[in-house]
Amino acid sequence: MSMKLSLKHKTAIEFIFMSAILSITLIFVSSLFLRNTIDTEFRTRATDVSKTVAVSVDDKDVTAVVEKIRDIMDRIDEPVLSDEWGSDRFNEFLLKFSSVTKMPEYQQLLSSMRRIQNVNEVDCIYIVFLMPKFDAWVYAVDAAEEDACPPGVMDPIYEQNRAVLSNPDLGFPAYITDTPEYGWLVTAGVPIYDRGDHKTVIAYACTDISMNEVRASQWDVTRRLIIMMVFLAAIITWIMIHIVNSSVIHPINKLTSASHNFITCKNIESHCFENLGIRTGDEIELLADSMEQMEKSLNQNISNLLRVSDELNLTQNMVTKDGLTGIRNKFGYMKEVEKLEEELANGETKFGIVMIDMNYLKKINDEYGHERGDIALITVSNIICNVFVHSPVYRYGGDEFVVVLRHNDYDKIEELKTLFEKTIEEQEKNESLQPWERVSASLGYALYDPDLDHDVEDVFRRADKAMYDRKVEMKTVRL
Repeated sequence: MSMKLSLKHKTAIEFIFMSAILSITLIFVSSLFLRNTIDTEFRTRATDVSKTVAVSVDDKDVTAVVEKIRDIMDRIDEPVLSDEWGSDRFNEFLLKFSSVTKMPEYQQLLSSMRRIQNVNEVDCIYIVFLMPKFDAWVYAVDAAEEDACPPGVMDPIYEQNRAVLSNPDLGFPAYITDTPEYGWLVTAGVPIYDRGDHKTVIAYACTDISMNEVRASQWDVTRRLIIMMVFLAAIITWIMIHIVNSSVIHPINKLTSASHNFITCKNIESHCFENLGIRTGDEIELLADSMEQMEKSLNQNISNLLRVSDELNLTQNMVTKDGLTGIRNKFGYMKEVEKLEEELANGETKFGIVMIDMNYLKKINDEYGHERGDIALITVSNIICNVFVHSPVYRYGGDEFVVVLRHNDYDKIEELKTLFEKTIEEQEKNESLQPWERVSASLGYALYDPDLDHDVEDVFRRADKAMYDRKVEMKTVRL
C-alpha cells in the first residue's frame, strides 16, 4: 500500500496549522479585549464629562437660551436642517437666531462650557434640546473652538437616540460612530434638569471625543502583534521540520507494532511509549520528540498569553489611577459603583458616599500657575486619604473627590467630617505654609437609605447636594 503523505510532512503541516490557529486566537482575543477596554473607557469619559456639564451650568441660563430659541422656532413654518449646511437658505435660517448669541446667559454658558472643555481636553461640549414636532434636536450652545454649530442648527434624531422621545430622562447613552466627516467619534448626552423640581428636563449636555488617534494606535499594535506571531511561528515551524527531517528513518511498521503494544497493554496505568526506550531514530521516537516539542511550544505560547494578560491587567490598573494624585480616578469610581449595585442587589446596604470639592482652585491657578494648583490638589488629596483611611478615595473631576464610606469610616462619619473640617481650617489658617498650600474644601455626605435611595446614583446626588450646601454655607460665613 503506497503512502500518500509521509509522517514528516504530516507532522510539519499539523504543527503549522496549530501554530496558525493559536496565533490567530491570541491576536483576536488580545485585540478584542484591548478594543473593548478602550471603548468602555471613552464611553465612560464622554458620559462623565457630560454629567459634569449638566451639574455645573446654571439651569436658569439654559432655560433662558432654550426658551429664546423655541420662541423663534414657533414662528418658523419650515425649518432648515443641518443637511443644507452652507447653503444660502441655511445661512438665512440661522440669521433668525443671531440675537441669541448676544444674550448674557448664552455668553455665561459658553464661558463655563469652554472651561470644562479645556480642563477635560475633549473635542467638543455642547447643549441641545429636542423639538419633537420637527423630529430634530436643536443646538443651543456649542463650545467648540472651531466649526461650532450656532444656535438654531437642527440635526435629525438618529435611530440610536430615538428612545429619548418617549423617555427624556434617558438622555443619549454613549455610542461610537465612524463617519467620513469626523472619523471615529464617541458621543454622550446627559439631561439637564430644572433644579427647582429636579424632574423637568430642560436640555441635554453632550460631549464628543475623537477616537481617531487611539484607533490608529490600536491597529498599529495589532499589526505588530501579527508580525511578531508570524515570525515566531515561522522560526518554531522551521525548527520542527528540521527535527523531523533528521529523525524519520524507520518504516511505518515500527509505529504499528508500538501502537499494538500500547493497545494490548493490560496494566491500569499504561506507560508503553515511555517504557519502550526507543533511541534508534525510528518514527515512534519522532512522534515522541514531536509531542514533547509541541508541549514546550504550547507552554511557551501559554506563557506568552499570561504575559500579555498581565500587561493588560497592568494597563487596566493604570486606567483606573489618577496620574496627578496617585489615588483612583473617575473610571475607578464607576467600577466601584458597579460593585455597590451588585451588593445592593444582594441585600448589602451599609455604605455611604462623601463628596468633597476643593475651593478656589481657579484662583490658585490664575495667581500662582497650574503647577501650584497641582500641589494644592495633591495637598487636598493627602488630607482626604489621611482622614478616611478605611475607605477608597477617588478623584472624581478636576477639583472634586469622592469617598465611598466603608467599615469603620461608615460608623464614624460625623467624627471624620469634624476632623476633616478642622484639618482643612487649620491648613487654611497656617501662615507658615505657602499660599497654594493653605487649601480650602467643602464636604458633604449621604448614607444609603432604602426609603430615599433606589440606587447608588441617588446616594451620590444627596451627597453632592450636601456638599453644595456646605460650600454655600462656607461662602456665607466668609462674607
